[in-house]
Amino acid sequence: MSVVGERRRASCRLDGMSDAAEVEAADVDGVLAEGWMTTDNETRQSLETEYRKFKADPELIHNLVMHQRILETWERSSPKMYARLKKAGTLEMTAFVSQQRMWAERDLLERAGMPPTDAREEAEKGWLMLEPEDDPDEEKVEDEEDYAWPAADLEKMRAEAEAAKALAVLQAKLSGSQFKTGFDPEILQAGITLAGYHIEKGARSFTAYTRAMIDDMGDSVRPFLKSWYLGVRFDPRAAGFDGMSGAAEVDAADVDGILTEKVGDDEPDDVIEQEYRNW
Repeated sequence: MSVVGERRRASCRLDGMSDAAEVEAADVDGVLAEGWMTTDNETRQSLETEYRKFKADPELIHNLVMHQRILETWERSSPKMYARLKKAGTLEMTAFVSQQRMWAERDLLERAGMPPTDAREEAEKGWLMLEPEDDPDEEKVEDEEDYAWPAADLEKMRAEAEAAKALAVLQAKLSGSQFKTGFDPEILQAGITLAGYHIEKGARSFTAYTRAMIDDMGDSVRPFLKSWYLGVRFDPRAAGFDGMSGAAEVDAADVDGILTEKVGDDEPDDVIEQEYRNW
């Protein structure tokens, strides 16, 4: 697609959407005070949607023995949670979805290089909620001989695995043979995941991020660069990412100019490499 075509696609917005400056200046507390709020029903709907998606997959394998073990462990070790889920009518669905998320997490960790046994153990810890509920009257005794993967290493491996998965999705979705017009939530989710990976690694400014993303994906991502960057910019989990460009700066940025300009004399030869700090 020509640069002109890419600009046309990049400039298209759905009618009625707020612009970047309005979003950045918005008072979320004020919005909520006017009557909108997240409800338990919305959480349940999200769970039901994920459950139906898993059930509709003809290739999905669900371990019924493990499913029963999960329920028995919750009832025995986490009676409050068990009772709450049962009362809400989401007990079976939660156990089903938790198991499927666990398998997905295990696969990600294995692809990132973790030994299979460790990968499954970490995935079970993260998704099956098998640990007993906290009891203030009991002290937890840790076995010093048990090896625990450092949290930082686990997070890095998960991030790299998630980025690799997102990259594969984008390469498939944005290829000339498969690209379709219209909003695609999978492209949005994968794009924000890959953007967050590069930004967390250190490509904080929109300029550095743009170069990193183009280096990964080529010109196919140009129309999406701003929306993905702002998706990370406004994520509360990214509050500690110092040095990110403001919404107005991103909105006004010239992607073509960023990619054609030469690195200044006062900058290192490889800006992307230099900005990938503390990774």
